[in-house]
Amino acid sequence: MNNKLLLIISFMVFIIGIIILFLIYLNLDIKLIKISEIDNAELNLKVKVVGEVVKITNYKTGFQLLEVRDDSGNINVFVENEKKTGLNKLDKIIVAGKVSEYKDNLQIVAEKINRLNLN
Repeated sequence: MNNKLLLIISFMVFIIGIIILFLIYLNLDIKLIKISEIDNAELNLKVKVVGEVVKITNYKTGFQLLEVRDDSGNINVFVENEKKTGLNKLDKIIVAGKVSEYKDNLQIVAEKINRLNLN
């Protein structure tokens, strides 16, 4: 009986530990980098950049393409159909997403976009 109780407690602690590790993994912060640092080495990796929206292009199929710049360069940010950004030109934003390539140009496929309130 005592061994069975010890086995059940050990298994529960194991499961709780796995859940805690998974939650920590989900909340790891992505490193903030400059646009000029994005190259083929970051392809398919998640990145985060801070910049200013310099151009917004809306397509009939529903997606948006944002051109974002920081003090080091420009990059296009692809925003999928279901995400409505509500952004305007010259808005300061933080973009987190995966680096991809489209027509030999690197871009970020946005997973999360936040507008910076600089007051």
